[in-house]
Amino acid sequence: MALPHRDEHRDRPPPTPASLRVPAVLGLAIDHLRRRRRFAFLPFSGSERDDRATFDVDADVVRSALRSVPPEQATALVLRLHEGFSRAEIAQLTGVSERVVKERLERGRESFAQAYRREVGAR
Repeated sequence: MALPHRDEHRDRPPPTPASLRVPAVLGLAIDHLRRRRRFAFLPFSGSERDDRATFDVDADVVRSALRSVPPEQATALVLRLHEGFSRAEIAQLTGVSERVVKERLERGRESFAQAYRREVGAR
């Protein structure tokens, strides 16, 4: 079997900038679709359950405390802390600015901490 000669590749036209962007754009589009499917539950209702944590008492306390946090803040917290999205990604997903996401995360952490302390104290 004969191998192609090195000069055969020179007959091809050089790649265009558009053809070099195609793989990157496709990757971004696929990521966007995956995240859209992954977060079909938005906005956060607080009633989502994880079957793996059926016997986890702490999970019930966390869910209960999270339900008492305003929905916008709870959504930001879940996307950031549980799903690992950046502030910029959360802003894009929720349709607000990155500054608003930062404020929601800060206020959400404070609200959650207070609610969690109340829940733990009540049990």
